Amino acid sequence: MKMKIIIGILLCLVLYLQDVVTIDLPIGPSFVSTITTKQKLYYNNLGIRLDCSANGTPLPKLTWFRTNGSDDRPSTFVQSSELIHVYQNGSLYIRPFRNYQKSLHAGTFVCRAENAAGSIQTTPIQLKPRE
Repeated sequence: MKMKIIIGILLCLVLYLQDVVTIDLPIGPSFVSTITTKQKLYYNNLGIRLDCSANGTPLPKLTWFRTNGSDDRPSTFVQSSELIHVYQNGSLYIRPFRNYQKSLHAGTFVCRAENAAGSIQTTPIQLKPRE
């Protein structure tokens, strides 16, 4: 009987220590969903949504960038405006339009996921609107 009590106490102690000593080490981001094609054609009267989501510990911050010409490194931070919307879930939406603006409606976009353990980015996605 004493042995069962001692084992019970030790088991409770082990379970208690597991909760107390748990240390969350940072885990680098990994993409859950992204666009895998390098080029996306879309109709200007519909607009386009680009999805990007990632996991990691802590939860990664998602940011969209526009690349500069032939250089695929992110250069211009993309943020919400009257013509484009960046959602909290990581999606980027270019609203339907009538007046074409190359600086907004065409070009190459990259999603970056970043946390304390590191950062990753998607394959550059080239957008081409069609009428």
